[in-house]
Order: sequence, then C-alpha cells, then structure tokens
Amino acid sequence: MPTLVCTGCSSSLGLLALSSFVSRIIASPPSSHWRILAGYRSTSLTAGQEELAKRCREHPDKLSLSWMTLDLLKLSSVEAFTRRVKDVLNEDEGVDVLFINAAVYNMSARTVDLAGTAWTQEAVVNHLSQHYLIQLLAPLLTRSAANGLPRSRIAFTSSQLHTSIKSLAADGLAPCLKPSPSDHSSGKSRYAASKVAQLISARYWQRHFAAVGVGARPVDVVTVSPGFVPTTGLTRDVPLLGRLLMRYILALMPFAVSESEGAARLARTIPSSPSDSDDALSSLLAELSAANDLPLMFLAGPSTAPVPTADEVRSGAKGAVKGGVAEDLLARSEDDEMWKQVDWLLPSEATLRSWAGSSE
Repeated sequence: MPTLVCTGCSSSLGLLALSSFVSRIIASPPSSHWRILAGYRSTSLTAGQEELAKRCREHPDKLSLSWMTLDLLKLSSVEAFTRRVKDVLNEDEGVDVLFINAAVYNMSARTVDLAGTAWTQEAVVNHLSQHYLIQLLAPLLTRSAANGLPRSRIAFTSSQLHTSIKSLAADGLAPCLKPSPSDHSSGKSRYAASKVAQLISARYWQRHFAAVGVGARPVDVVTVSPGFVPTTGLTRDVPLLGRLLMRYILALMPFAVSESEGAARLARTIPSSPSDSDDALSSLLAELSAANDLPLMFLAGPSTAPVPTADEVRSGAKGAVKGGVAEDLLARSEDDEMWKQVDWLLPSEATLRSWAGSSE
C-alpha cells in the first residue's frame, strides 16, 4: 500500500494540491490503495478538511485519509507525529512520498527558543522541523515495499523569493533565521532566508540518499515553486489593507498565479501510482540520479509546461535553482568552504532530539 505523508495540506494551496491528488486517484483505474497521512496544526478540522476526508471515505477501495496533529513550532510534536506514522505502517511498508509544504510568513519577528538559542518561527517551521521530520522518516523512505512505488520521493514546496538572499555574510541568512537581540529583519527577508535554508536541506538529502547502499529503495528529491499567489494562506498575518491589495489588485497582475494553478504546480510533483514511474517527471528524476553529481531540480512555470530534459537541468537552462546565493552554493561540492558556512543549518538528528527535549 503506497503511503503519502504531507505537511501544510490543511488549507490554501496545500489542501488544493492534496485534493487534486485525491481526484487523480479516484479517477484512475483500480490499482494500489493509497494511504494519506496528513499533518495539521489545529485541534479541529476545517470544512475543507472534512469535505476531503468525506470524499476519501466514499472510495475506501482506492484510498484512505488520516489527519494527524503536527505543530511544527515544536520539535517534540514532530517526534510524536513520526511515531504515529510508524504505528500506522506495517513492518513491510514504507513512506512512498513525503510532501513538504508547510510554511509561515510573519510580518513581525517571532522567535522560538531551542536549547537557549532564539530561532525565527520561519526558520523552525519552514526548515528545521521539516528537516528533522525527514531525518526521522529516512529509514521508511528507503524501505522497499511490495505494493509501494519503485522509487520514493520527497517534494519540497519552495519559492522564487530565495533569490533575494544574495550572500551568506552577516547581512544574509543568520540575522533572518538565528537573530541576535540587535538584529532586525522584514517578514519577506525571513521567509526568503528560510527558503534558502530549505533548498540547502533538499540538497543535503539528495546527496544523502544518493550515497545510500545497494538494496535500499532510491529516493528522489524535487523542489517546486507555485509562483506568486497573492491570495495564499501565507498572507493571513498581513494587515487588512495589505491583504485587500493582494487579493483585489495584485491578483489581477500578469505575473500573479491563481490558487488553482499554484496548487496544480505542486500536485504534479506527487506520483499517483507505481505506473507513474513511467511519467515524464519520474523518468527525468531517475535519469538525473544516474549521474555522479546530480543537480537539484527546481520546477517553476506553468503546470502544463513540459518537464525539462536532463540536459537542460544539468546545464542550468531549465529546471535548476537559479539566482541568489542558493545557486552558487548548490553548484559547489560539499567540501567547499562555502558549504562549511551553512553547517549550522543542518543540525544532526541527535542535536535536534536534544533540542526537542530541552524545549519541553
């Protein structure tokens, strides 16, 4: 039974993307029964979540959906969520798709104390907690299952805003993610910095899984941008006037993307059956993984656009991380001095476990 684990799918683009995935499963010929384990922060379900759960219950032969509480501001909640995921799975089952979509965008700076150090909420939710989630689920992603996908996948929802972070210097990442009392940053810069950190995490995991030994299931990593969606739930912390501006003015601009189109861009990164291993994206990821130094794929543009070719991704012409400090960093080898400057963004599982315990 293939299993999809997802974060940030209880509202807005995430819920629409998950609904699109469910629609694909329902419309497809009977094949493998999908299990969806979706994390959400609230203690009660929204009408949209209830409606999606109802649709799934109407097709018990094709899929099931379980909403599980997950507060990404708390590392201990990540641990509890992971335990619930493991409890649901049988010993011979793994996680086939991990969809990393949760994010926050705060207008005012808010921090979380982790072992005596202040991190911004954007750093914790958008990066650290979900990096920890992958650490805890890594053995399940590489576990082969008879009815699972031949290759598992991690899909990260990224953002073109990462290009606004130009350096790793004192005015770059650190003040936006791990600020000192004298540091000041805007909501946009904190969000952008968290997306750079997320790309670093994605690259780390891509290299990690590429080095896993023979016999383990391959794990593909892909990042995707939904585009600029002015009406997304990320704007909930924006003052009323700003929200009205985005909903009724910016939403009409030619560079804006509708919620349905943004969700479609996310949904196309999620394969819906073992036979999807023959689709264009799956074939491309498999082809790229055959190289010794595979590039990190970054999908942007319309959901109907053709998937780039392997040569286009390798050359950076299409489907690659472009702009800002992330492009330069991801083009370098792991032993490069530049990578050593971001070690603090990739704490070990043991470190994060200790932070989770000290934050209780």
